[in-house]
Amino acid sequence: MQLRVAPTLLNSLRMRRYLFIALLTACSSESEPSDPGADAAVAQVPDDLPSRTYVIDHLSVPTTSGEATQFGMDLDNDGAIDNKLGTVIATLSGMGIDADAMVTRAIDHGDTILLARVGTTSFTNAQVATFETFAGSDPSVAPCTGTSDTVCRKHLAGGAAFTQMPAPIGSPLLGRFDSGMFYGKSGKLVVRVALLGAQPIDVVLLGSVARLTMASDMTIGEATLAGAISVADIDEKVLPAVHANMAAAVDADCTTTTPPGCGCGTGTDGKTAIGLFDKSPADCSISLDEIKNSTLVQNLLAPDVMVDGQMALSMGVRATAVTATFK
Repeated sequence: MQLRVAPTLLNSLRMRRYLFIALLTACSSESEPSDPGADAAVAQVPDDLPSRTYVIDHLSVPTTSGEATQFGMDLDNDGAIDNKLGTVIATLSGMGIDADAMVTRAIDHGDTILLARVGTTSFTNAQVATFETFAGSDPSVAPCTGTSDTVCRKHLAGGAAFTQMPAPIGSPLLGRFDSGMFYGKSGKLVVRVALLGAQPIDVVLLGSVARLTMASDMTIGEATLAGAISVADIDEKVLPAVHANMAAAVDADCTTTTPPGCGCGTGTDGKTAIGLFDKSPADCSISLDEIKNSTLVQNLLAPDVMVDGQMALSMGVRATAVTATFK
């Protein structure tokens, strides 16, 4: 199932107005609650620090403005929660675009596999702990039993084996455990998410921050993963995914190469996409450059925080995880 973001979200003036409201309210004025370990100084991580490995079994993106705040973190230390991309996604959910369902389906069917490692001497209290994530593949248990299996998730029962993808490469977050909660930063999380198309995209989040609550040693009960997408990843991964959706919509809904109508069905995503993005040249197709040069798309994905010395687009998600092995 493919999430066609732009054709659906841009098919009326009313939607455009809501999207610009989303941009204006992307950064919440609420401050981040205090976290155990937020000020912990991790001088050195022992080479023999024990670790456990997990696979993310649920990944959620915000569906309301309240969740956008809950899933975000203060990435630039200005006292406000940062989650601009989450706020835009939540606004789309209010318009009937169920991005969270698309993300969930990709997890359930094994199209998106995200692995995690926690290093610690104790999941209750530990002065030194680490957390890192990896894109994954090759589950030892098939996600679905067949085409008639609508639930799938067989690889997420706990104990399955996976392969850690060699790229992209992040770096461990450093922190500590306090009363069963981990808070870590000063690293880069890898996030694999199917937001903008049928295929997931992998991004490395700059200025990453994570908060974990352990349900047991074998299960991460809740994790908030936040950071910022670099301009390079927006340009090289996010925008091409948007373009792929535009092109697919036009291919599905438009039958001629004669502008301005292009043979697009009335009210279809393809017709909306052509009307908004087929500008230079107007040839009943949408190029990657037309997407990149769109003022509206540029505004939606404009960087909003300064982290690691560069401007980037803030993002925050929620996840849970079960025990797994990977190499």
